[in-house]
Amino acid sequence: MIELHIQSTDAARTLRFHDGSLVLEGESTPCSFFRLHGGKLRAIPLNYTKIIDWFNSGGVAVNDQANQSQHIDAQLQTAYEDRPYQREALEAWIQAGCAGCIVLPTGSGKTLVALRAIEHVGRSTLVVLPTLDLMNQWYEILASAFREPVGIIGGGYHDVKPLTVTTYDSAFRYVDLYGNRFDLLVFDEVHHLPSESYAQIAELSIAPHRLGLTATFRRTDGRQAALAQLVGPLV
Repeated sequence: MIELHIQSTDAARTLRFHDGSLVLEGESTPCSFFRLHGGKLRAIPLNYTKIIDWFNSGGVAVNDQANQSQHIDAQLQTAYEDRPYQREALEAWIQAGCAGCIVLPTGSGKTLVALRAIEHVGRSTLVVLPTLDLMNQWYEILASAFREPVGIIGGGYHDVKPLTVTTYDSAFRYVDLYGNRFDLLVFDEVHHLPSESYAQIAELSIAPHRLGLTATFRRTDGRQAALAQLVGPLV
């Protein structure tokens, strides 16, 4: 796993997150991910991991002020008995670099796979749901599964915490503000994500770890192919 944070107080370059984009300040460094826009070198946050990897490989010192995620208390408090296919799914996701989509039938326990993924990563996590009912259900599940307080964005609530649940609509609305706050994105019913608007949730987030869950991977418009870039491969 790459080192996600380059911290150097005397670095001649600073990486920041601003209005849904990554901004590179200071000495100019040739890097294909950045384009000059509005007088600043900007890059899409989706490429954050690749950018940090590029700086690391070149030995370029950067003061990383973009990533505002943090460790969370992600030890599960409830004893769950994992089924073999759930363990296999989680292991496949981990082997893929903690970035990818998992397809399991309805009622097969995709939620437990997500809880194990959150436990494994142990960093700020945003769980994105298609409906308010599912958002409320996940809020209760997360609140009982972890000691970490759970935030909620949607349905009249706007409480952002390192572990937060939200809807696709609210995530799309606020991603330019909070796209640098989470290291793990969990997309339930991930087949909703490739729509033209919702795709921006993934594009404007720096999260290096992403998990997509669904029972119906294919879309009638064929846009499920975009999930490989937005989330990761079908693992």
